[in-house]
Amino acid sequence: MPTNCVAVDSVSDVEHQRLTFHPKDAEDARLSDFNIPLRIVESPQDAELLSERDPSVLTISVEQFTHWIRNSQAGLGGTPYLPPVSFKGLVLQQRHVRICLPSGFHCSQAGLNTLELRAWQLNAEGAKQVEVELLPLDPAGDPLSPKQLIDKHGPEAFQRFSRHRVPCFKGDDEKRKYCFATEPKATPAYAEFVQMELAPIWKPEFVNDRAWFHWQRTHWQHVDGDQLLLNQIAVVFRRQGFSKVSQACSTGFSN
Repeated sequence: MPTNCVAVDSVSDVEHQRLTFHPKDAEDARLSDFNIPLRIVESPQDAELLSERDPSVLTISVEQFTHWIRNSQAGLGGTPYLPPVSFKGLVLQQRHVRICLPSGFHCSQAGLNTLELRAWQLNAEGAKQVEVELLPLDPAGDPLSPKQLIDKHGPEAFQRFSRHRVPCFKGDDEKRKYCFATEPKATPAYAEFVQMELAPIWKPEFVNDRAWFHWQRTHWQHVDGDQLLLNQIAVVFRRQGFSKVSQACSTGFSN
């Protein structure tokens, strides 16, 4: 395992109705250095690969980070609840924390609920900021894990999406408000999704600034105007779970 990869084991503590996590290497100085950003993923394979590809961030895996359980011993009548996480030996105070989950996780209400609860917990632990690294669905609309994204599109694709992190909170300290569900996604992030899916099959026709070439599996077809391209952009956004489409994205794509 790479020296900058910290594995985390999960231990269920039924008596306290919580999941606790402890690093295997408690001596790692990176755990206590709050100047190093922390990334949380669920899969150990994702953690190992991202630690190799992005060593500037401390990546740990918390395998049941999004796992809801039914526990009648918790006095909840068997209803689902999300156990808190105890980060032993890991300094969160004043740390920038990134949550990186498989793409599409934020598209369901259950996913949004889970994300909000985990963000508030990290905030209570003292995190300076909590952000989400949004990954794209693949063209078929299926989720991609960080490892799958890197395997299919290369590490530079992950870096591109990682740059456009979405904050979970606005304000400081007691005035902090949760905003992820309502935070508009920046146009550059939109453009990354569009470029990844549509750039291989669209290219501008430079003689006429209102025309394009569209790949038809065997040949390039000349297309006048932007409407067909804009329609495809709208489809991409809907598939990625975005409710609003920004006209500016066509500019970001053509650049």
